[in-house]
Amino acid sequence: MAASTSSGFALGTLVNCQTKSPFLAAESMWGATSATVLGALTPMSVADGNRPRRTLVTLQSVSLVGVAAQAVPGVPLA
Repeated sequence: MAASTSSGFALGTLVNCQTKSPFLAAESMWGATSATVLGALTPMSVADGNRPRRTLVTLQSVSLVGVAAQAVPGVPLA
């Protein structure tokens, strides 16, 4: 948990220095948590009707693609 929090602060600081946008800094720090909460309210409810493991693996794969896209160097923030 400490590593996740410190990496969020580091990413938020980097985004704030590059963009000077408090909104983008906050979104980069807490966007993943917000997406998790939103996912728990909507797509995770699909797990009740579908096979839970398949649904969880699919959602985690989508999350992995999003995180990997942020890690590509030289890609503009937009």
